[in-house]
Amino acid sequence: STRDKMLLINLFIQILLYNALPSAGNIFPSIPHASSSPSFSSLSTTCPSSCQLPSCSCGLSIPGGLSPDQTPQFVLLTFDDAVNDLNRDFYSRLFQGRTNPNGCDSTATFYISHEWTDYGQVQDLYSKGHEIASHTITHSHPSSFDQEMWAKEVVGQAELLV
Repeated sequence: STRDKMLLINLFIQILLYNALPSAGNIFPSIPHASSSPSFSSLSTTCPSSCQLPSCSCGLSIPGGLSPDQTPQFVLLTFDDAVNDLNRDFYSRLFQGRTNPNGCDSTATFYISHEWTDYGQVQDLYSKGHEIASHTITHSHPSSFDQEMWAKEVVGQAELLV
């Protein structure tokens, strides 16, 4: 269902945020559930000592002295693995009629692996302005791969994409 997909996307974003700074852990304050009693004003307003510029700013202030209404907001949307009939309609609905504040279409980066991929649909995504990237041929994660094997995986998939 759509709700399940949105929950999965939300979970994925939370995992990305948590893993973005492995040495500092999750530096973003938790948002209280609507039924919980703490208010937003009770959230922490200080960064942990492990959070140091330029790699960490805690999001407690706006860099460059910009006002909130002048501050650009970025959302990076990525997908990985095969593009095929199983996800074509989802991608179509997700991006249909969605634009950025500048009027440009919203787009994503698709990390493509070879197995089960319909390259015609990959071309369709590319022609709509989406970024296409290699996610290896076999989607393997073996630690035994040497540099040459990893190069074959990544470059091999890149060659299939052109």
